[in-house]
Amino acid sequence: MATASPGDTLTLRFWGNGHSRWDIGSPNHRDPGLVRVFWAGKPETEIKYAKDLNEKYWIPGAQGNFSGDAVTEITGNHMNEKANYFEFTLPEKIQNGVHMMVWAWAWKASMIEGKEGNPDVYDDSWDNAWGTCFDIKIVNSHYTGLLLLEFLPMTIG
Repeated sequence: MATASPGDTLTLRFWGNGHSRWDIGSPNHRDPGLVRVFWAGKPETEIKYAKDLNEKYWIPGAQGNFSGDAVTEITGNHMNEKANYFEFTLPEKIQNGVHMMVWAWAWKASMIEGKEGNPDVYDDSWDNAWGTCFDIKIVNSHYTGLLLLEFLPMTIG
């Protein structure tokens, strides 16, 4: 399990499994899709259902092209995938403790028009197809999860 602090940028490594380039591994002219990271929003809380891998649980900005940072070695028509990498930044408002995250690969196009690859806008033109979970231990957070209200002096009269 990784240990990190709010606002840290983390790098995930995953295997392309023959899908890092459409012209060699993936079906011809098929975009390899997106990777995204989801989170339940508080420590010791799991995302239990695939249906919850949606915008509500998505970490804003944690979305990118599946093959964007792939390290491959190409010899003729053979691709040797070393690894794919994906960076995301932990939210500033995240409590100390162990947080379950879900990495998902959205490979199936949905019926919704795309969002032009903006990592800060949830792209629902892709349906999540595969995923896996991982834990991160958050330290050095001052966020309690409570809404702090500021009271201003008021004159009654």
